[in-house]
Amino acid sequence: MSHINPGDRCGLVGHVLYIPILSIRIDLGKAPPWEAHLGCCSEDGSTDRMLRHFETMKLLHRNRRESIIYPLCFKETLKERILCLKDAVTTGPESSIEKAITSLVGFGPGLTPTGDDFLTGVMAILHMMEKMGYPHRAGNRILNYIARSCLDKTTIFSEQMLLDGASGHFAFPIAKLVKDLMTQDNEERLKSSVNDLLSAGASSGYDVLSGMLWAMDVFMASLFKRG
Repeated sequence: MSHINPGDRCGLVGHVLYIPILSIRIDLGKAPPWEAHLGCCSEDGSTDRMLRHFETMKLLHRNRRESIIYPLCFKETLKERILCLKDAVTTGPESSIEKAITSLVGFGPGLTPTGDDFLTGVMAILHMMEKMGYPHRAGNRILNYIARSCLDKTTIFSEQMLLDGASGHFAFPIAKLVKDLMTQDNEERLKSSVNDLLSAGASSGYDVLSGMLWAMDVFMASLFKRG
């Protein structure tokens, strides 16, 4: 990959990344599937486990924060847009949810912009809640809004990431962490999965984890209380 130069023609067609200059074909559709096995987990056990893991994830996320350098004005704008999303999904009218999502799509630096990575983390938790038997009341609408809002609004790589996430397909580090959240009691293995995600890209893993933690805090607060 070090031989790819600016201006080389690359393209994403469906699930396939083409890099003609190097004759590379990466079939993204053959990524390991995410299939959660919850048959051995009681509801009480899974919610208790989730709460413990939530605290561990927050600690590792906070430790990584110092190495993520964003301009102050960008951080403040991102914070405002995420707050708007929280207000929209908790108390706002239906139209405000889509507006808040649209403000995050394509927002920020990177091949997969910060806002898109954040939304990917949100979608991962929504799908996890569905598998746990606790679907969020606005979950399907949020997934549909993200899929609709991302078309021609971000990079081709990020667009495909968001479309895949809306349908429940995620990159392996995300899928593994979600599965461990639901099924893994070993804290060290959970930490390993979190660190694997945090090591993805310059800041993408951190931003995805930000979205996951935000969604757990906003969507699963009542679930934690019941657990």
